[in-house]
Amino acid sequence: MRRWPYGRRLCFSEDLKEELRKPLGVLYVGDVTSSSRQAVEAILARGAEPVVTVGDVTTSSFIKQDLKPKTAIVDYRFERVDFRERVDFSGYRVVRIRNPAGCISPEAAEAVFSAVRDEGSVVLVVEGEEDLLALPAILACGDGGAVAYGQPKTGCVVVFVDGAARGRVVDILRRAGFT
Repeated sequence: MRRWPYGRRLCFSEDLKEELRKPLGVLYVGDVTSSSRQAVEAILARGAEPVVTVGDVTTSSFIKQDLKPKTAIVDYRFERVDFRERVDFSGYRVVRIRNPAGCISPEAAEAVFSAVRDEGSVVLVVEGEEDLLALPAILACGDGGAVAYGQPKTGCVVVFVDGAARGRVVDILRRAGFT
């Protein structure tokens, strides 16, 4: 998929939000350090490219382990409180976007697509909520990419992107009423 195909804001029902709380990929269980270490090792073992991280803790953990994602999506918040640990985004182009909680705005989704596809590393700083932007990230990545995000109080999820992963996202969006 070359562009985000939806021209309007997507907001999800409580049922779909509940479904999206289940991992979309491989769940590496453990505390932040051990689960992100397992995730980084798996990504490196597969040679996954590009790598996209969604969330402040996941992004910070990956960078601490010397895996700099191609695209990082952060909102400087963790579990609804300010995330105090600032990550060194030297070498990244910083793009500020807005995305409302529980939704995916077309502008934010297009920014994800551009960040994944453009040359160089990009950090998207989200005003609002970044969680659901994992969905356009999965659609934007080509086969062989990886999208990583935190699974609250459980570990780190890595979606190794292929046609099946993108198909799961399209199915979720279809069930949300967007075709």
